[in-house]
Amino acid sequence: MTGYEWSRDRLPNQPAPHGRRPDAEVPATRIEIEKLADHWENRLDEAGFFFPAEKAPGMKLTLRNLWARMPLTRADAQIFHGMLRQLIRRN
Repeated sequence: MTGYEWSRDRLPNQPAPHGRRPDAEVPATRIEIEKLADHWENRLDEAGFFFPAEKAPGMKLTLRNLWARMPLTRADAQIFHGMLRQLIRRN
């Protein structure tokens, strides 16, 4: 099975296998990821997620590191912004 998938990656003009990004997608910039992290951090803060208060700085840093490690595209970042906006509207 692994050899089959590896060989598919080597064939020209093949669509990207499920779960992989096509090469044409633009990666999110550092600024876009920072804005995404800010958006989520602010909303989580408003919701009381960062509790107890003395652990908040470490929790925020952990979340920012998580966002920074993800290989997000611009479209991914927009989806995450939209998801959060919709969750806020529903409450």
